[in-house]
Amino acid sequence: MIINFKIEQILLKECIKNLVFLIFVFFLISFHPVLSNEFVLECSIKKELENKKDAKNKLYKKQKLHIFIDKKNEWINDISFNDWKKKFKEDIGKADFYYNENNKNYYFKYKDYFTEEKKKLKLSSDIFIEKFGGYMEFIKYYYDFKNEVYFSSEVIGNCSKK
Repeated sequence: MIINFKIEQILLKECIKNLVFLIFVFFLISFHPVLSNEFVLECSIKKELENKKDAKNKLYKKQKLHIFIDKKNEWINDISFNDWKKKFKEDIGKADFYYNENNKNYYFKYKDYFTEEKKKLKLSSDIFIEKFGGYMEFIKYYYDFKNEVYFSSEVIGNCSKK
């Protein structure tokens, strides 16, 4: 009887250990930015450039930039995928985007064209984010009707999960 009681105690301890481990794994999958499907990064901007020169009017001097990462929709931007779909309904057919993720980084390229034929760019952007260091580069290029860049805006900073 004493032996059965000790075996039951050992089994109970093992069950508790396994349960704690499963809860920990669930926590990581649900809340860790590298593993979850949707999350927001809060980015402190260290450098702002306009046309590759230091920006005179700093937009992010006192505020943070929020970057939305939505793995399910393969989306990274300063606006959530759902908000983008609502706000830019007319532009959905005039836009292309490319999402890439590896063990170390996220990369996102967005292209917005003047028409649905997608011959002349209106705007393009590139976002690069290191997963573990949080380093971020976000550059936007604005195009004229000749398909030439007339203005660029770039921010560089560090991000962490909000």
